[in-house]
Parts: sequence; C-alpha cells; structure tokens
Amino acid sequence: MTVLNFHLQEDIVCLVTDTIASNSEDMSPVFFTTKVYPTPHWEGLICGTGVSKFIVEWFSKAITSVLAKDIRHLNEFAPSVLRELFVKYQGYGNRDLTSTVYHFGFDHNADRFIGFAYRSTADFVSEELKYGSGIKPHPEDISSLEINAIPADLISIVHAQKLRDDSLPVQERVGIGGHLILYLMQRVERDDGSYSVTTEINRFLEFPDYEEAYLQACLNLSRD
Repeated sequence: MTVLNFHLQEDIVCLVTDTIASNSEDMSPVFFTTKVYPTPHWEGLICGTGVSKFIVEWFSKAITSVLAKDIRHLNEFAPSVLRELFVKYQGYGNRDLTSTVYHFGFDHNADRFIGFAYRSTADFVSEELKYGSGIKPHPEDISSLEINAIPADLISIVHAQKLRDDSLPVQERVGIGGHLILYLMQRVERDDGSYSVTTEINRFLEFPDYEEAYLQACLNLSRD
C-alpha cells in the first residue's frame, strides 16, 4: 500500500489514497486498485497500509463472517481475527512485512465519528485514534505543510509525497501514482430534522504519469 492520508473529526472523516500497485522488487507498476473499502451497513470504512492482500482478506472476512452492529462493535473482534489472518504473511517472500489496518465510522451512542488503528508491530492491539490528521508516507518537510482546509490540503500533501517518492532511489520508494481517490464521510441533516451518515467517493484526479505507468503495467503483465 502507498498513500493513505486521513483527517478525523467528530463530524467528518476524510481519506485520500492513490491507486497504483507496484512490484516490490523494482517498484514498477503492476496494476491499479481500490485501497479503501466502504462498509455502509456499519457506516464505516476499512483501509490500511502494508500488505494489500492481508487488508483485502480482513475486509472480506469482516463483511462475510463478523456479526457487529457498527465500527465500535467490530473493534471487539478485530484484534484476534487480524492476528490469526496475519500469520501466513509473516516471513512472506523472505521479508519482514508489516501492516496497519484502519477502521473509521460513526458511533451513534457517542454521536461522533471514531477511528481505530491495528498495527502488526503492536500485535494488532486496538488503538483508538485521536482527532486530527494522519499522513503516510510522511514527507520529511511535512512541518511546512499545514492542514487547514479539508480536503484541499490533504490533496496538496499527496503531490508533495509523490515528488519526494519519485526522487528517491528505487529501493527506497513506496510507489505513488495512478489516480487520487477522495472518501468523505459526514453526518447530514435531513429535511425532517433527523440525521444520516453519507459517504462520498470521488476519483478526484489522474496523475500526469498515469499513461506511462499504465503502459509499464501492461509490459509487466505480458512478461508474466
């Protein structure tokens, strides 16, 4: 997984991701994909960084096998199942792989949005996220990139992340590209005065090098 920038507040969740998937050896494009998975029956989102197959496997397991009322209820089951699923990825490809899974959603009891992180480096212990922003990968000059306007500032940071990543030696890159996808969850007032949680998904832009990356992915596919 590559870019995952988020902003969490009581009344809003905003996530920005790219879509490229890269070869782990030479970081060349392999395909393009979705990296955030909506769970409208929980009024939530599931996403993560690290091993994409592991994150997809957890999403599939969660929506087909877990009986939970909402994202906070899902939090009771997530750590143990994540530990169980991650065993097969330890030592995968003779590398020490790590992953972090994120859950975001609306807590009706608390009347606010909440988020949780589960990190393989911490044995997937549940960590309730503080309100504010999270940026991955973290540009060295992030201190100069203020987050005031949402989602505009999160999108600007992606451009800084890509510029820095493209300038690194191949073996140090995470791979950023494809498209930029924006996810926006809000609590919206209905005409009758009640509220509902809405999730907006927008393929916001296509990176300038998308066509080049697509052709490279086609070449990689033809070699397999």
